[in-house]
Amino acid sequence: MGIGPDLPLDVAPAPDLEAEQSGKKTRSGHGCCHGRDMIEIMAICGVICFFFVVVAGVVIEKSHLVNQGPLPVFLTPCQLQHAGFIPSLATSPFELASPQWMFGVVLVGIFVLRKYVFDGLTRSFFSHLPKSKQVKVANYMLEMFGTTVVLAVCSWAGFWDMLFNPSKYTIPDPQQSNRMMASLEMLYVLFLSTYLMELAFDDAVRLGLVLHHWTTIVLATWGMAAIYLAQYNNLTVRAFFAISLYMSTEQNVFVEMLLYHRKVYIPCLYYASAWYYVLSRAAIMVLSMWTWWDMRHAAWTDNVQNSWVCYGLWLFIPFANVILNFTQYTTVQSLFGIAARVAKRRGEVDAANTFTV
Repeated sequence: MGIGPDLPLDVAPAPDLEAEQSGKKTRSGHGCCHGRDMIEIMAICGVICFFFVVVAGVVIEKSHLVNQGPLPVFLTPCQLQHAGFIPSLATSPFELASPQWMFGVVLVGIFVLRKYVFDGLTRSFFSHLPKSKQVKVANYMLEMFGTTVVLAVCSWAGFWDMLFNPSKYTIPDPQQSNRMMASLEMLYVLFLSTYLMELAFDDAVRLGLVLHHWTTIVLATWGMAAIYLAQYNNLTVRAFFAISLYMSTEQNVFVEMLLYHRKVYIPCLYYASAWYYVLSRAAIMVLSMWTWWDMRHAAWTDNVQNSWVCYGLWLFIPFANVILNFTQYTTVQSLFGIAARVAKRRGEVDAANTFTV
């Protein structure tokens, strides 16, 4: 993504979030591994870790050495309704009765937004960009919408309070639980729909972003199954929400890229966005590992489940943190690179205006 058609020929184009780390040797890099090589290594390590933790989870489940006590019986729909819960929200994800209709509606809605609404907005406001860049701009709009809705729904459901006050949710209020279960379903279908649409519409997605999206898809699918098998244990739900913050708090990146393509050159905003991204990733990593460690009780000692799905998820979360942080580190590099280019461009514009005056 260059700064624009009017960029002086002697000024190199700014790094692109989609082109940065694309496999070309970096200007300063003479090491044994380039950016693309490292991403490929991380992808291979992620696949190996995935199979390792699945096998480890199966071995632990079959050994009957963990959570040996009697497991709680799943409540029937009548019992759930009598207690004030909405039975359909607690339907097993492995049953055909799970809320497929909502998934279908959200998936179709995301497709309509991406194909018609955001494409139309891109053609109206970013017509100066080549077609390949317009695809990415429409995807920025889609991701900004999807992640914002996820964050808003989870905030409405009370997940921030659960994050910092988990003891209040050991025996949750039925109404609160209904909101949380509904928001978890919305989180799942929005993440999957948004990321699958982005991968489907863009034929030139950088490898780091592909790895980020597939890690998210695997985590979301795995996490929803584990939450059900742990009978919506509050520590499991809390850890799931914490790691989801990596994906649901990236709005500043999409806003920045839209402004950048509209040639809005305010350097302090771009630097503020880059630093916010760095600090927020660090904070989320701390929250994720904190909640993961607390989740050990639900995984190993509280006798709420005995499934390889739950054991494997607990083992995989640290690896997922490494993968997500690595893929988002390349975004950090791009954000600071773009901020530097914008500052340079702003200086050139100011100097030209001064000379003209």
